[in-house]
Amino acid sequence: MKKTPLILCLGLILSSCHQLYYVPSIQNVPVFREKNEFNLSGAYAVGDESESGELQTAYSITNHLGVTANLMKTKIGNYAKEDFVSGTNYDFGIGYFRP
Repeated sequence: MKKTPLILCLGLILSSCHQLYYVPSIQNVPVFREKNEFNLSGAYAVGDESESGELQTAYSITNHLGVTANLMKTKIGNYAKEDFVSGTNYDFGIGYFRP
């Protein structure tokens, strides 16, 4: 019975997706001082074999509490041969801040 959790964990680890490419997102670091501040930023990058776009937003709900949301879309591969991988990443967060 004690081996069951170990076998389940190994099964999950060994059956996970294999990721061919890694595209990091930009850090969303809003610098808030007070309530009702808003931050919006975006980025778009094109490389030899990659294309990536990102949109980030943040809002301070109170004098010490803020929320963030990020969206990133990426395509990597050979576009001419229609041999590429695409992906979408969503991030949401809530945090405490002090001026």
